[in-house]
Amino acid sequence: HPRVTPLAHPPADTRDTAYHAIIMARPDCGYSNPLRPEWLASIPENHLIIPNFAKFPVNDRFAISRPGTMWVYGARFDQVLEASRQGPIHSETFLADFMK
Repeated sequence: HPRVTPLAHPPADTRDTAYHAIIMARPDCGYSNPLRPEWLASIPENHLIIPNFAKFPVNDRFAISRPGTMWVYGARFDQVLEASRQGPIHSETFLADFMK
């Protein structure tokens, strides 16, 4: 989301953010499993934690990662309009291609 993604981007004068991990969750979905704190404790750089029940390449409903990775994850929204001008897009396929 354009207003949330900048929170993941570190200020220009530092490599740090105030966050160890960032969660992006679609507000139109219900979540039935509790969040496990250990998921947040040891996320490697450049890894994205996503649910494993997607029928397509990845699930776009929920993700947890380190700030730099979530900045890339959220930046895809800046590219959706241009991609849609080239033809129909499928959100989960677009996300999988964008995160490569």
